[in-house]
Amino acid sequence: MVHTGSPWGSAPARRHPAQRDPTLAGVLSFLFVGAGQLYNGEPGKAIGMFFGCILLWMVLLGWVVNIWSIVDAVQTAKERNQRLLPP
Repeated sequence: MVHTGSPWGSAPARRHPAQRDPTLAGVLSFLFVGAGQLYNGEPGKAIGMFFGCILLWMVLLGWVVNIWSIVDAVQTAKERNQRLLPP
C-alpha cells in the first residue's frame, strides 16, 4: 500500500481561489486606502498604497493615490475573476 499523505488514501482536496466583487473592492478602497487591495489578496500593494497616500497627502497629492487605489482594486478584481474562468 502506498501512503498518499491522507488517512483515507486519496489526495487532499484542492482549494480554488474565490472570485472577487470589483464593486466591493472599489468601495473598500474608497472607504480606506488599500482595503480593496487587501480584499484582492495583495497585502504588499495595500501597505504601499496606504503609506504612499499618507506621504502624498502631506504634500496635498494623496488624492492621486486614493483614486489610483480605487481604480486598481476594481481592475485587479476583474482580472482575477477572468483568470478563474474556465477556458
